[in-house]
Amino acid sequence: MEKLNTQLDTIASKIAFHNSKNIAVSKSDVAWHLDHILKVIIGISGVVKKSDPEKFKSSFNFKRVLVLSLGKIPRGKARAPETVISKGEITLDDLNSQLEKAKIAIQELAICKAKSNFSHPYFGTLNLKQTIRFLEIHNHHHLKIVNDILKK
Repeated sequence: MEKLNTQLDTIASKIAFHNSKNIAVSKSDVAWHLDHILKVIIGISGVVKKSDPEKFKSSFNFKRVLVLSLGKIPRGKARAPETVISKGEITLDDLNSQLEKAKIAIQELAICKAKSNFSHPYFGTLNLKQTIRFLEIHNHHHLKIVNDILKK
């Protein structure tokens, strides 16, 4: 959880640059990437918290093993589900509000059972440990893009 909390601190430090954009790096601005990260943390944490650990069944998924082992998501290869994409303008208030919700969501993840889980569209069903690892990798992926946008 320490890494997720550190990533939240990094997100907080980038909010001031929410309007920054660099088309050579991404079609989306910094606000979009931060908003997306926060929506993913909040959404996945909510699903994991409500999951039934007794119904978890482990299965092999090559893409999951590859990404979780390498710790990288290739750029431009996947599309985010509609539920974690904002349709309108993303304001500072939106980002700050979601940041606070994400902090609580991570605290709630910390007390979930090991077989608490969520179903990922590409990686199948992830248990709690895999979910946390995925979140760390996903956040890192988007924070790298944010950093590249901000390099000028």
